[in-house]
Amino acid sequence: MTYWKAAPSFGGEEAIEVYHYDDLLSCGSEAKVKGLFRLEGKDYVIKEADIVYFRFNV
Repeated sequence: MTYWKAAPSFGGEEAIEVYHYDDLLSCGSEAKVKGLFRLEGKDYVIKEADIVYFRFNV
């Protein structure tokens, strides 16, 4: 499922920042994972164990 279909009612989404749960475990903290974020668009298919941050245009 794409993130657009998963949350169509949020409105104002620009993109999502994604990293994998395994990256968080190997780095030990979210601060260290920051360099592993990927910026994805509306067609990105969310995979199991993805951690997603929604970026809004406000």
